[in-house]
Amino acid sequence: MIGRLAAAYFGRGRAFHSLNELRKALADYTGAIECDPTNVPALQQRGKVYGELAQPDKGIADFDQALRLEPENAQTLVERGLLFQQTGQLAKALDDFKQAIEVNRNLAQAYYCRGKLYVAMGQAKKARKDFDRAIALEKKK
Repeated sequence: MIGRLAAAYFGRGRAFHSLNELRKALADYTGAIECDPTNVPALQQRGKVYGELAQPDKGIADFDQALRLEPENAQTLVERGLLFQQTGQLAKALDDFKQAIEVNRNLAQAYYCRGKLYVAMGQAKKARKDFDRAIALEKKK
């Protein structure tokens, strides 16, 4: 019963999120997490919503919890890295993007995000290499 309830909250949260009804999405992702505190997808999505609501510290906390449950989840590392970047914690963002690439060398998004960060840090040569890799990975799809 709890599994289905968590899934229903999560599904409705995704619907609200796609409709850009962020407060409603947040409430439903929270409902899913309350039903199942180990629900990594709900933690990831709620973390994203917090970022969109300009509450990155809460989003980072959700991604931290998700990573405690799944330490080698490359997508979670990328998402947390984006929030670290949003809050000006560039070294932490870079660490997360690097770790995501170590976990999944085929995740184009990780190279793209690290490339954007390198541009912001004035490291154009490193950025170009990451963008080249992201392009090559996307072309393989």
